[in-house]
Amino acid sequence: MMERKILFYSSVDDIKLFKIQQFYSIDISILEKLGFQVKTTNKILDFFKFWSYDIGFYYFYKYSFFPALIAKLFFKKNYFTGGIDDFVSGNKKIRKRQILFFKLSYLVANICIIVSNSDLNNIKRLYHNKLNKKIAFSFHGIDLNRLIANFDDLSHKNNSFMTLVWQGRKENVIRKGVDKALYIFSELKKYERFKDSKFYILGKCGEGTKFLKELSINYDIEEAVIFTDEVSEDEKVKLLQHSSYYFQLSLYEGFGIAALEALSMKNIVIHSGKGGLQDVVGDDGILFSEGDTVQQLYDKINDFDISTLKRAEKRILDNFSIEKRMLDFKKILC
Repeated sequence: MMERKILFYSSVDDIKLFKIQQFYSIDISILEKLGFQVKTTNKILDFFKFWSYDIGFYYFYKYSFFPALIAKLFFKKNYFTGGIDDFVSGNKKIRKRQILFFKLSYLVANICIIVSNSDLNNIKRLYHNKLNKKIAFSFHGIDLNRLIANFDDLSHKNNSFMTLVWQGRKENVIRKGVDKALYIFSELKKYERFKDSKFYILGKCGEGTKFLKELSINYDIEEAVIFTDEVSEDEKVKLLQHSSYYFQLSLYEGFGIAALEALSMKNIVIHSGKGGLQDVVGDDGILFSEGDTVQQLYDKINDFDISTLKRAEKRILDNFSIEKRMLDFKKILC
């Protein structure tokens, strides 16, 4: 059988992100292992070259509608995936725009591969539980062989905190709850246990970095907050292997790959429980809800049963492996 060609699209500013961002690179690798020839693009006009591809594969349900519409006009099959963060945005305009683009993407899709139960429930409400066969479900996969840390040896862990966030815009660091994390960290440092702790903020710096640095100065913790800017995958893994706590206090999270990676490397994930974090972290981290106090969080940290991280390891292996994602793709695309 002739090798089928996939044109893989996301509206990224830099096509290097297809290799850097794990959710892209892992899915591309899976598609290639399933026998597809994959070409990546961030250019909508590439989809007019109908002779160059058989299938359109799209990340996220917004700007992907436009190339998918072009592909549909040429009778190509369209597959969408990725988290849908803006479904429950506090900004009414952003939320309405996301709903509109999801409905448009749904119209031109053959299959929408949903990555979290939270997104799936939002879609069900949107269509009043009247979904057709266009909806499939598959958790993102992560490279567990590279990430899973040895549970029996936590001696390399220090008392540091971490989070990973794209800081190009102030709105994004707020949506990811990093401003709240800075406040909580500043309060935790008042306890003897955390007085020497550091907080590493990973991710491309930008407008949001200035906002976060101003907050760290206001909270008098600027010397304890380290902005790394973009780091290599190996450096990220090294930092996660040595840190003990990971903040993911998102207002909404379509999936939560960074939190999943942190949990797999035996970080205690302090999270909001929003969106996909219910699937990814669930009861294996520490939930910090609206109205909780830092004292309550401190007590939860002190009471945290480290064996919980061993339980999390089995759940991660069962649900979030690359092999599981590949089996799902095989059923959906092949």
